[in-house]
Amino acid sequence: MVRLEFNPRAPLADPDGPTLLDWVKEFPGRRWNAGAGAWDVTGFASEDPYRELRAAGFEVSDEHGTDPRTLRATLAEYRAAMLAKVAKSRTTTIVRPRLMPYDEAARILGPGAEWDKTRGRFEVPTTDLIDADGGWPFEVEFVTVDAAAIGRELHRPVLVAAPTIRPEDVVIPAWFGLDLYPFQREGIVEAVAHGKTLIADPPGLGKTRQGLGVCAVTGAARTVIVTPPVMLTGWQREADAAGIAHAHDAHGAVTAAGAIVVWSAGKKIRPVPDRGVVIVSDSLLAARPELCQALALWHPDALIVDEAHRQKGWSTKRSKVIRALAGGVDGPRMALTGTPLFANPVELAGVMAITGHLTTVFGGYTKFVIRYAQQNKFKAWMPRKRMLPELRRRLYADVWVRREREDVLDLPPMSRHTLYTDVDLRGFNQAHKDVIEKIDAWIAEVRDALDRDPDRDEVHDFAANHLELVTMLRRAAGLAKIDAAAEIVRDWVQSTPKDESTREWPSPLILWTHHRTVTAAMYEAACTAAGDASAVRVIDGGTKQDDRTVTVDDFQAGQVAVLVASITAAGVGITLTRSTDAIYVETDWTPALIQQADFRQNRIGQTKPTRVTTMVAPGTLDEYIHGALAKKGAILGAILGGDHDVSADIEDGYSTPIQIITDMVNDRLAGRAVSNVRSKTRRRKPSAIAA
Repeated sequence: MVRLEFNPRAPLADPDGPTLLDWVKEFPGRRWNAGAGAWDVTGFASEDPYRELRAAGFEVSDEHGTDPRTLRATLAEYRAAMLAKVAKSRTTTIVRPRLMPYDEAARILGPGAEWDKTRGRFEVPTTDLIDADGGWPFEVEFVTVDAAAIGRELHRPVLVAAPTIRPEDVVIPAWFGLDLYPFQREGIVEAVAHGKTLIADPPGLGKTRQGLGVCAVTGAARTVIVTPPVMLTGWQREADAAGIAHAHDAHGAVTAAGAIVVWSAGKKIRPVPDRGVVIVSDSLLAARPELCQALALWHPDALIVDEAHRQKGWSTKRSKVIRALAGGVDGPRMALTGTPLFANPVELAGVMAITGHLTTVFGGYTKFVIRYAQQNKFKAWMPRKRMLPELRRRLYADVWVRREREDVLDLPPMSRHTLYTDVDLRGFNQAHKDVIEKIDAWIAEVRDALDRDPDRDEVHDFAANHLELVTMLRRAAGLAKIDAAAEIVRDWVQSTPKDESTREWPSPLILWTHHRTVTAAMYEAACTAAGDASAVRVIDGGTKQDDRTVTVDDFQAGQVAVLVASITAAGVGITLTRSTDAIYVETDWTPALIQQADFRQNRIGQTKPTRVTTMVAPGTLDEYIHGALAKKGAILGAILGGDHDVSADIEDGYSTPIQIITDMVNDRLAGRAVSNVRSKTRRRKPSAIAA
């Protein structure tokens, strides 16, 4: 840092020209230090700060009376070099750019660098900064760290045993208490012998048992399982049945008993056992990072992160904490997810950082992102479509275990259908009118403040920061379909009544929703339509874990006629194979979430064909949403293989939420009334899509 003391009114050169204050404010890094009564400069645009300061009339010195020539060289060196130290997690390097401008430092450090504005420093994935020889690709001064040693440490194999164990030597112990399909055994072999610890089989193929099987084969004594909060009980049941908490001899007898400890929010945190399993929710780790440190001190030798796509956001607190935890595990680090990405290869980075493949296969975050994605004009990462086939090959060869459902299981077929529903649009039209009023108010504010219309970048920023406007329209579209869905419930209950001999509902119906208000309204309407409120249940974001478990158990036991289920709350971690029919009253922008919900029914244990029906209300946002689903499904198909088109039979109408708002703003700026969302529906021929 360089501290500047001067008269702010003094001219820079010409008395009629800019002042020194104007000049200082042009520096890329500067702040006013009120206590010192001076400006602190932390970034010079010029590569010769000494010369720049002297040209402005400053006397440059330091407290040691250094010779000016030496001081000039020192300032230049300080500007060129950054100061770095490796954080405690071993996965992150803290970098201070010193006198280098932020933009220049960010460019050198790469897209993996995150700026901490409060501390004035970057946080960078350490592996992004290490080249193949363990050196560093930029000039840097270290604080008590050996770059080569760190390089060797972070380039260790993902699985310690992987280089020496042969597939034929992978034996699942006889004491393992869970039944396995042949393809699940093959998945365990791939993970142990070839280091493919990203288990990415589609939902419903038993990834839980494969993860526990790896722990059994490798003899893990201290296993950490990180899972969404709603799945803690399920994992506890499976881990207990598997028997992995205990040590066994060659004959399967228990030689050392272990314990399974569950950490959940709102309950006392039990101590870690001497050996065994700790199951913890990912959200609790994010809220209480000290628990992550406690787990690191336990020295776990196996890690399972379930629904690992929840860590796709590279910069989220939850993702950072779990990556740090993974960095301290010397045994198998497994990520389990049936939806490893939603629409963009960048989303894979956080998941592969957990397993270690981001570094060992792709060379780190920056190299991966730059190769398979590119930034658009708004700095958002978009897929490089021509590179997706290569990415797919490398993932299957070196990173993940992923098999198509139809290749490993003889499941009954699943068909997808569209139900066009004419609805009362008054509620949707009112929501649309409210959105237009908010847009008009913003345009008026810009015109009053700037005496002009907002430009393209300002419109984009407004759209990106006001996605709640699209939520208003989506919610109104869902509410508009409630009455029609209630009629379906009434007909369903009458046509498939409870079996009086068994006192069970033979074929329950699932109604998928998204917004909480729509879920609540649908539940109330379904209770009325069914004529028996006790036969209708709901699972949404507010459902407690114990209530969720009871509802699922009752559903499978035939005690539920209709289940109203939130796509996000009930789309993972449960089995609903008692049902063969589901209706999407609402849908989502993301194909992976829809498929996850589909596969609650069409999975291991299902014996009958399943049928999925999507309600589409013309004149609402439904057509736009299904256009987006179709486009995203094509991207997923290029990376994952298989059919990921879960859209209704609509040919076009593709728009993202940001594009929808942008179009509406531009219509208002052009003086168009935009009295309603324009319908873009073009129906295809009716079809059934087999899963």
